[in-house]
Amino acid sequence: PVLRVWDLSRVLAPPSRGGNPKSVTCIATLTGHTEKVNNLAITPDGSMVVSASHDKTLRVWNLCTHSCVAVLKGHTNSVWAVAVTPNGRYVVSGSTDETLRVWDLQRCHAGPQA
Repeated sequence: PVLRVWDLSRVLAPPSRGGNPKSVTCIATLTGHTEKVNNLAITPDGSMVVSASHDKTLRVWNLCTHSCVAVLKGHTNSVWAVAVTPNGRYVVSGSTDETLRVWDLQRCHAGPQA
C-alpha cells in the first residue's frame, strides 16, 4: 500500500489559451503501511499528512521531505478515522477496536517509532 503526493499547481493555475488538458505529476510515493490505507488527514499548515491503516497503525509523513516521521501504534484493530485538530497539535483516531485515541504530534517529531 502506498500514498502518492501529486503536484496540483498546474491544475490550479489559470486556464491556458489552447484549452489543452493539464497534466498532474506524482512527486512522491510514500511507503510503509503493510495493509491498505483507510483514511488520511493533512495538518492545517500543510506540512504533514497522517494516514490511518488496516495494519492498526497511523503514520505521520513530512510532506517536504516525503519521509515518515512517526508510526503511531496502540490500536488493536483497523484504524478507519483520523482527524487533526485546528491548531495542528493533536491527532484523533478511531478504530474498529471501538476506541478513540488522541496523539500529541509535538511528541512524534523526534523520529520514527517502529
